[in-house]
Amino acid sequence: MSFYPQPYKYQCGPFALKYALVMLGRFESENQIGIKAGSTWWYGTDEIGLAKAAKFYNCKMKYFRREKPDDAIKALIEQLKNGYPCILSVDNWEHWLTVVNYQQRKFIVTDSSLDKVITIYTPNQLLKRWKYYDEDDDEISYDGYAIIPQYKVTTKAKFTLEQARFVMDSRNQKLANKWDTYFNDMIAICHPRHANATHLISL
Repeated sequence: MSFYPQPYKYQCGPFALKYALVMLGRFESENQIGIKAGSTWWYGTDEIGLAKAAKFYNCKMKYFRREKPDDAIKALIEQLKNGYPCILSVDNWEHWLTVVNYQQRKFIVTDSSLDKVITIYTPNQLLKRWKYYDEDDDEISYDGYAIIPQYKVTTKAKFTLEQARFVMDSRNQKLANKWDTYFNDMIAICHPRHANATHLISL
């Protein structure tokens, strides 16, 4: 799993789930996720397909929806504090991105539509993209899905603001592109040898 932009527009769903899974210690190919989710170039990936793919990888997608922006931010932060990366429908349900952490009143986001996949948003910046307006019902909503593992997570990635800015730096492009190699090496070093191990090195 490396941090690189999606080659095709319809792949945002598989990329979003891929980046959520890596935060839970799993490396899966966006192509395989797309197959499990039933992604197509003319339709993309809907929430039903993403839920099927998440289930295949032993995770549950927990839906949350809020009408007020403050309530939406609170709900999102609550899920992140529980250790669950969140996939959000943004750009009026035209795109999926993944929120992986919240620190110092800023969200760390992976967005495969951007050249620099890892980005940092203030709450207001995120809300502008997250807001969905239903013209038929004249309603506003903020829709998201917490990715909840149904397995014991022994090694979890957690981006801090400092780490996100480091990987985003153009001088570290090779690190971003080879992140899977780096992370797998760290897993080998830090993975507990026994399930009941207590003295561990945290990533």
